[in-house]
Amino acid sequence: MDNIFGIKSFLYGLCNKVVEQTQLTLKKTSSQLTTIYQIINYINDHYTESCTLKQIADSIGYDYVYLSKLFQKTINLSYTKYLNSFRISKARELLKNTSLPVTDIAFNVGYENLRTFNRNFKDVTGNTPAQYRKSSKVTKYDKAIQENYISG
Repeated sequence: MDNIFGIKSFLYGLCNKVVEQTQLTLKKTSSQLTTIYQIINYINDHYTESCTLKQIADSIGYDYVYLSKLFQKTINLSYTKYLNSFRISKARELLKNTSLPVTDIAFNVGYENLRTFNRNFKDVTGNTPAQYRKSSKVTKYDKAIQENYISG
Protein backbone atom coordinates (compact mmCIF):
# COMPACT_ATOMS: atom_id res chain seq x y z
CA MET A 1 0.00 0.00 0.00
CA ASP A 2 2.32 2.71 -1.24
CA ASN A 3 -0.66 4.68 -2.48
CA ILE A 4 -2.17 7.27 -0.07
CA PHE A 5 -5.66 6.44 -1.37
CA GLY A 6 -5.14 2.76 -0.65
CA ILE A 7 -4.07 3.55 2.91
CA LYS A 8 -7.06 5.84 3.44
CA SER A 9 -9.39 3.21 1.97
CA PHE A 10 -8.00 0.60 4.35
CA LEU A 11 -8.41 2.92 7.36
CA TYR A 12 -11.98 3.83 6.39
CA GLY A 13 -12.81 0.14 6.04
CA LEU A 14 -11.31 -0.53 9.46
CA CYS A 15 -13.32 2.32 11.00
CA ASN A 16 -16.46 0.99 9.32
CA LYS A 17 -15.93 -2.46 10.92
CA VAL A 18 -15.46 -0.87 14.36
CA VAL A 19 -18.65 1.20 14.00
CA GLU A 20 -20.64 -1.82 12.77
CA GLN A 21 -19.58 -3.88 15.80
CA THR A 22 -20.11 -1.16 18.39
CA GLN A 23 -23.35 -0.35 20.14
CA LEU A 24 -23.67 3.29 21.08
CA THR A 25 -25.83 4.29 24.01
CA LEU A 26 -27.13 7.69 24.91
CA LYS A 27 -25.45 9.23 27.91
CA LYS A 28 -27.95 10.49 30.43
CA THR A 29 -27.31 13.94 31.79
CA SER A 30 -27.93 14.67 35.41
CA SER A 31 -30.67 17.02 36.47
CA GLN A 32 -27.96 19.18 38.04
CA LEU A 33 -26.18 19.62 34.70
CA THR A 34 -29.48 20.39 33.04
CA THR A 35 -30.04 23.10 35.66
CA ILE A 36 -26.57 24.56 35.00
CA TYR A 37 -27.35 24.63 31.26
CA GLN A 38 -30.57 26.50 32.05
CA ILE A 39 -28.63 29.09 34.05
CA ILE A 40 -26.04 29.56 31.30
CA ASN A 41 -28.74 29.84 28.63
CA TYR A 42 -30.54 32.43 30.74
CA ILE A 43 -27.31 34.43 31.06
CA ASN A 44 -26.74 34.20 27.32
CA ASP A 45 -30.24 35.53 26.65
CA HIS A 46 -30.34 38.20 29.37
CA TYR A 47 -26.78 39.43 30.04
CA THR A 48 -27.60 42.83 28.51
CA GLU A 49 -30.06 43.56 31.28
CA SER A 50 -30.26 43.03 35.01
CA CYS A 51 -29.45 39.35 35.36
CA THR A 52 -29.37 38.20 38.95
CA LEU A 53 -29.27 34.65 40.17
CA LYS A 54 -32.41 35.43 42.18
CA GLN A 55 -34.22 36.26 38.90
CA ILE A 56 -32.97 33.04 37.34
CA ALA A 57 -34.05 31.02 40.39
CA ASP A 58 -37.54 32.50 40.13
CA SER A 59 -37.61 31.92 36.37
CA ILE A 60 -36.67 28.24 36.48
CA GLY A 61 -38.34 27.44 39.78
CA TYR A 62 -35.40 26.69 42.04
CA ASP A 63 -34.25 27.99 45.38
CA TYR A 64 -31.67 30.80 45.12
CA VAL A 65 -29.33 29.34 47.77
CA TYR A 66 -29.42 25.91 46.10
CA LEU A 67 -28.58 27.41 42.68
CA SER A 68 -25.77 29.50 44.13
CA LYS A 69 -24.11 26.45 45.73
CA LEU A 70 -24.72 24.25 42.68
CA PHE A 71 -23.26 26.83 40.31
CA GLN A 72 -20.18 27.38 42.49
CA LYS A 73 -19.61 23.63 42.85
CA THR A 74 -20.11 22.82 39.16
CA ILE A 75 -18.50 25.79 37.41
CA ASN A 76 -15.91 26.48 40.12
CA LEU A 77 -16.75 30.20 39.98
CA SER A 78 -19.30 32.26 41.78
CA TYR A 79 -22.29 33.29 39.72
CA THR A 80 -21.22 36.95 39.87
CA LYS A 81 -17.68 36.20 38.65
CA TYR A 82 -19.04 34.07 35.82
CA LEU A 83 -21.51 36.77 34.77
CA ASN A 84 -18.81 39.45 34.87
CA SER A 85 -16.43 37.30 32.81
CA PHE A 86 -19.18 36.60 30.29
CA ARG A 87 -20.05 40.29 29.98
CA ILE A 88 -16.39 41.28 29.66
CA SER A 89 -15.96 38.67 26.93
CA LYS A 90 -18.82 40.26 25.01
CA ALA A 91 -17.33 43.71 25.63
CA ARG A 92 -13.97 42.56 24.25
CA GLU A 93 -15.68 41.49 21.03
CA LEU A 94 -17.33 44.90 20.72
CA LEU A 95 -14.10 46.75 21.49
CA LYS A 96 -12.26 44.75 18.82
CA ASN A 97 -14.92 44.85 16.14
CA THR A 98 -16.76 48.17 16.52
CA SER A 99 -15.97 51.80 17.11
CA LEU A 100 -18.70 52.22 19.72
CA PRO A 101 -17.70 54.41 22.67
CA VAL A 102 -16.66 52.51 25.80
CA THR A 103 -19.67 53.91 27.66
CA ASP A 104 -22.08 52.48 25.08
CA ILE A 105 -20.31 49.12 25.19
CA ALA A 106 -20.56 49.04 28.98
CA PHE A 107 -24.31 49.61 28.82
CA ASN A 108 -24.73 47.21 25.88
CA VAL A 109 -23.23 44.32 27.86
CA GLY A 110 -25.37 44.91 30.92
CA TYR A 111 -23.43 47.25 33.16
CA GLU A 112 -25.39 50.08 34.72
CA ASN A 113 -22.29 51.87 35.95
CA LEU A 114 -19.21 52.77 33.88
CA ARG A 115 -16.95 52.71 36.92
CA THR A 116 -17.96 49.12 37.72
CA PHE A 117 -17.46 48.11 34.09
CA ASN A 118 -13.96 49.63 34.01
CA ARG A 119 -12.99 47.96 37.30
CA ASN A 120 -14.31 44.55 36.23
CA PHE A 121 -12.74 44.87 32.78
CA LYS A 122 -9.33 45.55 34.30
CA ASP A 123 -9.75 42.71 36.82
CA VAL A 124 -10.54 40.22 34.04
CA THR A 125 -8.15 41.39 31.29
CA GLY A 126 -5.43 43.31 33.13
CA ASN A 127 -6.09 46.35 30.90
CA THR A 128 -8.55 49.20 30.77
CA PRO A 129 -11.06 49.03 27.90
CA ALA A 130 -9.17 51.82 26.07
CA GLN A 131 -5.84 49.98 26.41
CA TYR A 132 -7.46 46.76 25.22
CA ARG A 133 -8.98 48.43 22.18
CA LYS A 134 -5.67 50.05 21.26
CA SER A 135 -3.71 46.81 21.64
CA SER A 136 -6.25 44.78 19.67
CA LYS A 137 -6.06 47.25 16.75
CA VAL A 138 -2.27 47.00 16.70
CA THR A 139 -2.54 43.22 16.75
CA LYS A 140 -5.02 43.18 13.86
CA TYR A 141 -2.79 45.46 11.77
CA ASP A 142 0.34 43.42 12.53
CA LYS A 143 -1.49 40.20 11.64
CA ALA A 144 -2.74 41.71 8.39
CA ILE A 145 0.81 42.66 7.43
CA GLN A 146 2.09 39.18 8.30
CA GLU A 147 -0.58 37.62 6.12
CA ASN A 148 0.08 40.09 3.28
CA TYR A 149 -3.41 41.58 3.33
CA ILE A 150 -1.95 45.07 3.34
CA SER A 151 1.52 46.32 2.68
CA GLY A 152 3.28 47.96 5.59
